Parts: sequence; C-alpha cells; structure tokens
Amino acid sequence: MSAEIHDAVAAAVAQATGAHAEEELAEAGIVLEDARDFMAEEPPPFDWIITDVIAKRMKGDVNGKSKQNKTFAGMQLVLCASTGRPFLNMSVPRPRRCAYFNLELLKRGFWERLQTMEAALGATPDPGMLYVANWLGNAGELRKHTPGLVAKVKRLGIDLVVLDPRYKLIGEGEDENSAAGLRGVLDFRDALAEVAAVVMIGHDPKGEVAGKSMADRGAGSYTAGADFDFAFALSPHVETGYTVLSTSCRYRKSPRDLTIIFDEETLTFEAEPDKPAVVRDNRRGDGARARSADEKAERTRLRLQGLETAVKEFVGTNPLIDKTNFMLRLASLPAGAAFPQSGTGCLRDAVKSLIERGVIAETREKKRKRNGEIGNVQNGNTLIGAPGKVADYLKQFEVLPL
Repeated sequence: MSAEIHDAVAAAVAQATGAHAEEELAEAGIVLEDARDFMAEEPPPFDWIITDVIAKRMKGDVNGKSKQNKTFAGMQLVLCASTGRPFLNMSVPRPRRCAYFNLELLKRGFWERLQTMEAALGATPDPGMLYVANWLGNAGELRKHTPGLVAKVKRLGIDLVVLDPRYKLIGEGEDENSAAGLRGVLDFRDALAEVAAVVMIGHDPKGEVAGKSMADRGAGSYTAGADFDFAFALSPHVETGYTVLSTSCRYRKSPRDLTIIFDEETLTFEAEPDKPAVVRDNRRGDGARARSADEKAERTRLRLQGLETAVKEFVGTNPLIDKTNFMLRLASLPAGAAFPQSGTGCLRDAVKSLIERGVIAETREKKRKRNGEIGNVQNGNTLIGAPGKVADYLKQFEVLPL
C-alpha cells in the first residue's frame, strides 16, 4: 500500500471514529452549546417545594449530632410539605406528594411518632400525599432496586423523598470516609433526584460543630458534604434546651440561622425567632474565649433591648407605680425574667440604666406642706413611670392652691 493510500485510509478511519464518538456524546446528552444559544432559551423556573430552599430535583442533607432530633426534623418536613403548612419559618407554596424511607425505626415506633406529630401540627396528609417505606433489613440492598424505585416515585408523582438515615444505605465493605465508599449512596440519591427532591438524614463527625462550614458537617468523606443543593444543620444552642437551625442554599441567599425548640411531648420543633441563634462552643483557647465574650455581649444587648421594649409598653399603659411593685411586675414578664434578681447584671441594675438613659423616670412621693413648700412624704414610696407622667405628677405641686 502506497503512503498516499495509507494516509487516506487512516484519515477516513479517523473521521469515521470521530463521527461515531460525537454521536455517542450526543446520545448521552453531552452537548457543547454556544453560550448565546444557551442564553436565548430560558429554562423552566425552579419548582419550589420549600420557597427558595428546596425545589424539585434538588438534593440535600439534614445533619446534626446524636440527640439533636434529626429524624423528627425530617418527619416534620414531610408533614408540612405534604399538607402545605410552613416548615418552621419557611414557606410551603402548596401541598406536595412526599415519601419517607424509614431505614432505622421499628414500624410501631415510627407509627407512634407520626401519629403524635400529625396531631400536634394539625397536619394530616390527604390520601396519596404521603407515602412511607419501612425497610429495616440490609438497607444497602435497597440500592439494587434503584430503577424500580425511581419508576415508582415518578409514577406516584412524588416530589420530595427523605432517606433516613444515610449510613443505613452504605453497603457491606463500603467506607463512608472515602469518596469511593460513598459513591454508590450518592449515585442512588442522584438517580432519585432525576424525578424528585431528595433529602438524606446524616450525622455529624465527632468533635465540636461551632464554626464549621456546612460542607464539613456531615460525617464521612468530604465528597458527601460538598454534594448538595441545600442543607440543614442542627447544632446545640448556647442555652440548654434550644437548637440552632442553619440552612445553606446553593441557588438563593441562605437565610439567617434560626433558634428552634423541640417539644418532647408533641415531638415537634417550634421557631423562636426573637432568641439569638448562638451555637454552643466548647472549644478551648483564646479564640473560643473571644467568641464567648462576643456572644455574651450580644446576648446582653438583646436582653436589654427586650427589657426596654417591655418597660415602655408597661409604663405607657399604667399610671405611676411604686418601685417595689414595679420591680415585681417587671420580674413576672418574660423580658424581666431573663435577668437575675441579684448579683452582676441583675434586673435592678438594668432598670437603673433605663432611668439614667431617660427611658423611664422616678421620683419620691410628694406632698405640699402647710407653709406651701413641697417635700417628700415621710416614709413615702419611690414612684416610677413614663417620663411624661412623672413630669405631670410633679407639675401639680407647682400650682398653689386657691
């Protein structure tokens, strides 16, 4: 074969091979599209399940340490989504079909929890709006049925799937601390995300969570932590009994951290938006002490702000009152109860600062003597009230009786 013929044949083979390879790319949906063509056709808008947080076909996580009630958060999420009720402070535009894969709890235990939560939230999904899959065996085997599960979710029109917990999906011989070990779990979620939004309930690694990024919250390989469109993290609050909810959104601005509280009787979370969302930090060292000091100062500022608001409302709707009763009434209010009754930073010191700043005013109880002079009532009370009402009280003694 001459060199010319050899080159021609090689060129023809190369051309045919290249064309075949491009056809395979096109069949796989891998297309290089001119940017102007791409921008000329607007894709469909996000189909929001939780406004600006979870949309159909998105994937995300709920992470937290042990005893942070992660499962209850996941259950409350599907109950709210399937009935159109707000999820904590987040809007649910309309009821959506949901599915909850319970991979850990006994069927009776899950049933009792769901019954209690439905009654507490007043959220009983209509038939066909919430599906439950109880799979307590080798959950790693669940992934073998991926095509059937995807088809079932699509046929039922399910828009949101919760997988609880993630570690139960890890198969025998797989290691969640490696990217390769988690690949099967993430592929399973990706497959479901072709037809629905998917949430996996995960657990945090050992150690402190304060200051950690959302990508570092879930235990295991960093691959899992970074592979999300949205994520929720539950962290211990600096005050016992409260939890901090952090939310991360890839396509919208993430909302501010929110303080929530879990009710042990109703098994539900409630939002406490007025309480600062401060994560407990047990780390030692100068950095932790500085953070602790800053957080303490912020909590003090917010307590004083709340007290000032409560005092203004009280004195604005009540006549002058003796200081002893005023302090008792104030201590019975939530804003006053946030202060100790004695010691450093006590309620009396806080009231003193409000007087010094002119928020409220005080005066001794007055009387007019026989000689016309004005004096304090012997053993009289100290009166306290709005500055204008104190001024009116004193003004009456400026007018001489006829």
